Amino acid sequence: MTLAPGGKLGPYEIVSPLGRGGMGEVWRARDPRLNRDVAIKTSKAGFSGRFRTEAQAVAALNHPNVCTLFDVGPDYLVMELVEGPTLADRILLSPLPLEEALRIAKQIADGLEAAHEKGIVHRDLKPANVKIRPDGSVKVLDFGLAKAGEAAELSPDSPTLMSVPGMILGTAAYMSPEQARGNPVDKRSDIWSFGVVLFEMLTGKRLFDGTTVSDCLAAILVKEPDLTGAPQKVRRLLSRCLEQDPNKRLRWIGDWAELLDAPSGLTEPRPRGSGLYVATAVFALIAAGLGVGLYRATRPAELKPLIRFDLDLGADVSLGSPTGTDTILSPDGTRLVYVLQSKLYTRRMDQTKAVELAGTEGAFAPFFSPDGQWVAFFGGGKLKKISVAGGADCGRNQHQRGRGGSRRGSPAVRNAADRRGRHIRRLGRRPALPRNLLKYRV
Repeated sequence: MTLAPGGKLGPYEIVSPLGRGGMGEVWRARDPRLNRDVAIKTSKAGFSGRFRTEAQAVAALNHPNVCTLFDVGPDYLVMELVEGPTLADRILLSPLPLEEALRIAKQIADGLEAAHEKGIVHRDLKPANVKIRPDGSVKVLDFGLAKAGEAAELSPDSPTLMSVPGMILGTAAYMSPEQARGNPVDKRSDIWSFGVVLFEMLTGKRLFDGTTVSDCLAAILVKEPDLTGAPQKVRRLLSRCLEQDPNKRLRWIGDWAELLDAPSGLTEPRPRGSGLYVATAVFALIAAGLGVGLYRATRPAELKPLIRFDLDLGADVSLGSPTGTDTILSPDGTRLVYVLQSKLYTRRMDQTKAVELAGTEGAFAPFFSPDGQWVAFFGGGKLKKISVAGGADCGRNQHQRGRGGSRRGSPAVRNAADRRGRHIRRLGRRPALPRNLLKYRV
């Protein structure tokens, strides 16, 4: 196909050449029906029916980071005209700063994710297929188009490398290992290419390169990627994207940001005079912490929904007795513990059966720990505790006439009420005689 400015291709008026690649030529054109400029990419060979079917799926993909495909002819594509340089042009100027690279990577990943959700695989992701518009937004070009043609220029930095069906499709330096072997590919192949592109953005160098296509493909298949040139923050992400085995590779491109590591403060020297900024930041953090603490201490208590329920524990169970409370509810409201025939039983509120806590014979006046995982009780002349999950009881202080208690602050049971002498006593962490705090009358 021969095109020239002023000519026509179907309804489209050819304006000027934009470039050429392995697939064919790219032209700026005008669609007089919709009064808009478009890009037309021609092919050196006609499209197969299978490619036309896939192109229809790509045309239905509508995402701000994906170049829209408007029309498919017998040997040409009509696409959205995206102004601005390619990512390859930007990398030629200098490696990208980390924040700029991650901003572009996010938009590439968003576009890939939208395509992958519709079952579309790019197959030829590379810097030359990413456009950066003047407003900084990014468009990924040529989704699925690596399937469109036959063999093209064979250079590693190329133009797209293609071959007959069942053979290699894609661009050599950015191919996944499964692509390089000519195997079927899925979205994980795009994730490999994403990692290669991100590395090149940050370092300005190709991760896999060679003087010939064979050298480049061999490096992909046998070489362990050297990621030392990339910032520490992205190395874990790159490692997951560049797993040789697709089954070990990052499976969802949308999860890429979760693999970024926090930057180490030791990687770059601090400029002189930065101590003042550090001190200011420390004081600001302290002030913020005090403010949060004051807010938490003074804010109104969170209102929780009122829960009503009917519960029949049997005629032998009472809420209280002269020895103290017999039935208690855990602090989170999920468990009951009660005394039945001088033994402790526990029942979760979402279950119908109670379970005996073995080793609690003679128990009375139980009370929960603040976390609801332990129950303290009196029995056998001691204050004891046992896990709500069961197990051996842990004898603690001598305290024959307890009436109840509470546990606050430290792991020790702190306060207990004497049911005969009417004292409130503090019990220490270690078994010992209790110390009276106050005497009361009723």
